[in-house]
Amino acid sequence: MESQSMENLYTVLIGIVIPVFVSRLKKTSWSSQFKFLVAFLFSIAASAVVPMAQLLAVGTFDFGNLLTSLTVIFTTSQVVYQGVFKMLHAEEIVNPQAALLSLIKEEVSMYIDTLDERDVKNVLNPATSASLEIDIKQVDDSEDA
Repeated sequence: MESQSMENLYTVLIGIVIPVFVSRLKKTSWSSQFKFLVAFLFSIAASAVVPMAQLLAVGTFDFGNLLTSLTVIFTTSQVVYQGVFKMLHAEEIVNPQAALLSLIKEEVSMYIDTLDERDVKNVLNPATSASLEIDIKQVDDSEDA
């Protein structure tokens, strides 16, 4: 029973650590789907550790244990990333470029919400010369004080 508790604890701890590794590795040019895939692949690799250790130690492989570990690790990693990592702005420390891109995406999304449907369709239509221009400037407010 104690070994099962330790195994469960390790599984949850691995799920907590995965967002840190994925955030450190990810590039701003990666799509959301690719980042999700990388997190899932990390989870698969991490979930295989316990059943592989069991295979080496005892000589049996428990596929159910693999699926359970995968479910717990991946779910934990997603909850930690979405519910804790993003809310505490930890990504600003681990991967500042990705944090900046997220901020820019939010700002652009808010701007696009203000456009009417006709303007958006014109920008999306390759037959028109309409375009969307976005300026990104670094503003230093420290001189105002």
